[in-house]
Amino acid sequence: MADQLTVVRALRRRITSGKYPGQSKLPPERMLAEELEVSRGTLRKALNVLESEGLIWRHVGKGTFVGHPSVRVPLAFELSTLSISPRELLEARLMFEPIIAARAAHSATHADIQYIRKCVTKAHHASNWENFELWDRTLHRAIAAATQNSACVMFLDIVNKARENDDWSRTQLPPLGSNIPVRSRAIHFDILEAITRRNASAAARAMKLHLERVRDVYFRDELNADNFL
Repeated sequence: MADQLTVVRALRRRITSGKYPGQSKLPPERMLAEELEVSRGTLRKALNVLESEGLIWRHVGKGTFVGHPSVRVPLAFELSTLSISPRELLEARLMFEPIIAARAAHSATHADIQYIRKCVTKAHHASNWENFELWDRTLHRAIAAATQNSACVMFLDIVNKARENDDWSRTQLPPLGSNIPVRSRAIHFDILEAITRRNASAAARAMKLHLERVRDVYFRDELNADNFL
């Protein structure tokens, strides 16, 4: 029977060779385990490794997919043509994301909450800014998806695309080990707790506080950023 490392290498080869193209869904765990002649437990450990590498992502009740976790809604316009400044983006997020978080507290299914929890945990354990940003973007989109409103999801797709293309904001990021990301992660847990408790007002407050602190880190240069997040 194959060991975990052998399974990781076999699946990684399949993904990088194009056998499983980007955003495709992997076969069910039962079928993969039989095909690779490995136990389900060993297979899951191997999938955890690939997920930590950003090669796959998993969604409770939906399956395992190749690539990044943020599957976007098709948009009727080309996002690259939009000109959105970092300040405009944060102002728009402050207008809408607290309301989205409140709605998610009302509408989230158990599977939605489990996935939000997973995103919070992944961001919490991220070892570099690239992974932290990936799971932070995915978290905010997951909260939007929990509203069961496709327009909210589309808004977060626009936000995330703008964030991915925002080279200026990346230059403002503090060291990952500073107090800023530690406090940001703590607020993620506050948002999760409020949604889990179906407390819409608390979810909105936590999201508003989170985004205000992000804004203040980027745009209040005369103050020490460590005071905010």
